[in-house]
Amino acid sequence: MKPPAAPPGTGGGPASPPPRPPATLPETPVQTPAETPPKTPATPPARRRTRRLAASAATSAATIAAIGAILAAFSEFWFYRLSPGPGLSGALGLGGLVLIYGLFGLLFLLTLRLFQARAFASFFVAAAMFGFFIEGVPVPVLYAKLPFSLAWTSLAWHALLTVSLGFYLYRRIMARASLRAAVALNLAIGAGLGVWNAYSWNATEGAGAVVYAWQPVGAFAGQFLLGWGLFVAGHALFDRLRPGAQPPARRAFAALLGLAMLAWVLGVFRPYFPASLILPFLVLLSLASLRAGLSSPPSPWLGRFLALAIPPRRYALTPLIPALAIAVYALIRAAELEWETNVFVAGLTVPVASLYWLYALLSANHAGHRSRPDTPPDARLNER
Repeated sequence: MKPPAAPPGTGGGPASPPPRPPATLPETPVQTPAETPPKTPATPPARRRTRRLAASAATSAATIAAIGAILAAFSEFWFYRLSPGPGLSGALGLGGLVLIYGLFGLLFLLTLRLFQARAFASFFVAAAMFGFFIEGVPVPVLYAKLPFSLAWTSLAWHALLTVSLGFYLYRRIMARASLRAAVALNLAIGAGLGVWNAYSWNATEGAGAVVYAWQPVGAFAGQFLLGWGLFVAGHALFDRLRPGAQPPARRAFAALLGLAMLAWVLGVFRPYFPASLILPFLVLLSLASLRAGLSSPPSPWLGRFLALAIPPRRYALTPLIPALAIAVYALIRAAELEWETNVFVAGLTVPVASLYWLYALLSANHAGHRSRPDTPPDARLNER
């Protein structure tokens, strides 16, 4: 007779495991129509394109204002005595002057970016092209006394002093050099402009003689301070633009270049023919040199320069320019020193600008500026 079976879990053999409860899936909360977040409608392509065009137009307008103020201050307000006329017409005339410099200045910046300037030599070629345009399209100064007019106004004053000193070297020293160097730069510009304007404001070249008619210090100070305000405001605005981060604008370059040449055809081509043919020749020569430079190795040179920003505290040094310029002008006027400063300035700057321009055209840009490929671009910006 068999013994009775032992109940589960009391011995007498292995007990079977208790049955598992059926697996249940986690409940997914169901969103009611009211709780479903609304979908953001996609921006139509036409509206996005309009926004991009508006942003590009605003950036271009700010660039025109910034570069126009810098270049017009050095080339016009600080170069000789202006006669803008009274009231609103005079203000509009000065505004138009800044606009013209801004348009050709924008063409200069687009040239640098489009042809990827690799060294200062290519920068100077583009600066010289700016000088040819500014003296050969709105005014016929370029064709007046060739070749001196080409070497003096376009190369020596515009390319060497206005663009290279007042734009490139000023931004580079004010942003990166020591405080002592920045102070020395502002003092040197102020003193030099004081001596120059003592001549340009008061001297008139007659038949074999220079006649002086001394102008009041107050009139000179008013115009110079206006130019100083434009100069400082232009640099401060340029600090915020950082045009080096913008892609090259081929269409804008082609449009501005075409408008400049159209203005040349309609304005000065026929009245000053055949001397007027020098402008397209110089422009083609400059563009050919810059295009040849594209075959050289890439360089961060232009990006480093356009990324420079003058520290706000350094702008406290800029009043040294008008302070010293007005003081020097007043001293020369009081002593009635009838110096022929133009002979000294032209004799110094014309050979330097002309020879360096030829050097830049023939060799410097073609050789290129070799960069170190193992150094990232961001690290190069911090190098001295």
